[in-house]
Amino acid sequence: MCGRFYIDVEFDQLLKRYGFKSSPVSYEEREEIFPSEKSIAILSEDKLQMKQIKWGFLPSYAKRPIINARSETVFEKPLFSDSAIHRRCIIPASGYFEWQKKDKVKEKKRISHTEERIISLGGLYDEFRDKNGVVQLCFTILTREAILEISHIHKRMPVLIQKENEDIWLDRNIQDKEVLKDIMIQYDGKLKVE
Repeated sequence: MCGRFYIDVEFDQLLKRYGFKSSPVSYEEREEIFPSEKSIAILSEDKLQMKQIKWGFLPSYAKRPIINARSETVFEKPLFSDSAIHRRCIIPASGYFEWQKKDKVKEKKRISHTEERIISLGGLYDEFRDKNGVVQLCFTILTREAILEISHIHKRMPVLIQKENEDIWLDRNIQDKEVLKDIMIQYDGKLKVE
C-alpha cells in the first residue's frame, strides 16, 4: 500500500537526478502528497519527459481514484495490463508514509532510503475522462510485498525502481513481462523508518 508520499529536494536536484537540463513543468517541495493531487512523473513517449499528472486512475465504475496496483497481478487486470506493457512511469519521491497498527491505534511512519534523497516509485499512467468530461493523464503506484526490513510496519510497500533499471523500465519498446516482473521485485533494502 502507498497512500501518501513526499518529495523534499530542490528542483535542480530533481532535474539532475533524472538527466534533464530544464523542464516546462512547475515544481515545489511537498511534505505530503495525497491521492487525487498532481505530482511529478517521469515518462518516455517520443523522448524522456517530466510531467505533472494526477494521482489515481479514474475508470468510470470506480467511486474513488485507484491509487495503487498490485505488481503481482498487474499484467492480468484489464484496468492495468495495457499500461503495464506500454505506459510505465517513475514517480520521484523522497520517501513515503505508512501506518503501523499498534493495538487499536495506527501510527504514521516515514520511510525513506538510508543514502539517497530521491527514490523512484514504479508507476503506470493512462488517460481518463473525469466526472466533468475532461480528459486527464493519471498515474497509479505499483505495490509489492514488503521487504523484511519494513515488513513489521506493513505487509505491502511501493515498487522501488533501482537506478540501473530506470531506463529499461521507461523504455516502451521493452514489453517482456518476465523482465518487467523482475525489475518490480529488485531492491537493495536500504530503507529507514522514522
